[in-house]
Amino acid sequence: MRYYLSSGFFTDETRKQVSTVAQIFRDAGHEVYVPMEYFVPDGENMAPDEWARKVFEKDIEELNKCDVIVVLDFGANGDCGTSWEAGYAYAMGIPYIVYAYGSDISLMVYCGADSAKSITRGELKLV
Repeated sequence: MRYYLSSGFFTDETRKQVSTVAQIFRDAGHEVYVPMEYFVPDGENMAPDEWARKVFEKDIEELNKCDVIVVLDFGANGDCGTSWEAGYAYAMGIPYIVYAYGSDISLMVYCGADSAKSITRGELKLV
């Protein structure tokens, strides 16, 4: 299986969780694309808008190649890019699974998911 690991990675704690989850999938023999691991070739010499476009294009390419998107939802510590990726998955018919770290998961991300589980509260019920 090929997974796309969607998550914000703007705090030490979220980066740690992303790395841990990616390693679990890799240890199980799966291929995992993790956006925070991608570095734009020669990105340090690009204008910010050019660099941003390269990141966006790479993420779209990888979203389209994956079998399943795994969304790590950190609630208040999450980010809009993760929500956008979940919406893209839903629109494109790519299954996605949400792991919520807390109880303030986005209702749009939650309701579009094929499966959702709260890490702190157990399984969330999809209706």
